[in-house]
Amino acid sequence: MGVAEEHVEKHKIMVVDDEPAILRMMQRILTRSGFTVHTADSGLSAISEITEFDPDLIIIDYMMPKLDGFQIIRRLKGDVKWRNVPVIMMTAYDSTQNHVQAFDYGADEFLPKTTNPTEIVTRIKYHIKVKKNNDQLLNSKQDLEKIVSMRTDQLRAASDEIIWRLAAASGYRDTETGTHIRRMAEYAGIIADAMSNPKNVVQSIRSAAPMHDIGKIGIPDQILLKPGKLAPQEWQIMKLHTTIGAKILEGSNIGVIRLG
Repeated sequence: MGVAEEHVEKHKIMVVDDEPAILRMMQRILTRSGFTVHTADSGLSAISEITEFDPDLIIIDYMMPKLDGFQIIRRLKGDVKWRNVPVIMMTAYDSTQNHVQAFDYGADEFLPKTTNPTEIVTRIKYHIKVKKNNDQLLNSKQDLEKIVSMRTDQLRAASDEIIWRLAAASGYRDTETGTHIRRMAEYAGIIADAMSNPKNVVQSIRSAAPMHDIGKIGIPDQILLKPGKLAPQEWQIMKLHTTIGAKILEGSNIGVIRLG
C-alpha cells in the first residue's frame, strides 16, 4: 500500500471557507496528497457537519458571514470532543493582530492563503502527527487509570474480606454480633452519605464499621453469653471490649484499620 492510499484511509481534513474557488483549490491539493477532504461553505455548516465527518484536522478561514473563524475555533476548543483536534486558521488577512487573536482562541497554526501548497501539506502532516502522539498518550493515560482503578477495587475487596472475616470471629461466640456488625456497617454508611461525605469517605466508614465490636472476642463467655441483664461489675467488663478492640487494631499502617 502506498503512502497516499494510507492517508486516504486514516486522515480526514475539513476545510471551512465561504469562497468556492478556495474550497475547490484546497480539495484538489489535499486530495492529491492522500487526504480525505470535506468542505463546508460556512461556519454554521461546519458546526452541523463536523460530528458526522469526524475530522483529524480542520482548516478555517477568518472572514465568513454569521460565524467567523475565531468564533468557530472558540466553539471547537470549548467542546471536549473537539478540543484536541488541530485547527489551522488560513486567511488572506495576514496581520499580527489576527495571528495573536487566532492563537488566543486556541488555533494550532496560522497560515496566509498565499502559503505554498507544499508547505500547507507539510504543516498539516506535522499537526496530524502531533495529534496522533497526543491521542496515544491520552489512551495510555486512560488505560493506566483503568488498571489503577481495577487494582484499587481488588485491594479494597481483599481488605473488606479480611475485615469481615476478622469481625466474623466474634460472631462465632455471640450470635447477635454476627448480624449486628452487618447492620452497623450499613447504618454507618447510610448516615455518612446523608451527611454529604465524599463517596470514598462513605466507603471507608462502611468498611471500618464492622470492626467496632471486634474486641468482644476478649470478653469471657459467662458475661458475653449471659442471658438477661448484666450485673454492674459484669457491665464494666463488657465495656472493655472497646479497649480490647483498639489494642487489636492499633499500630496498623492501613487507613481503614486505623479508622476502625
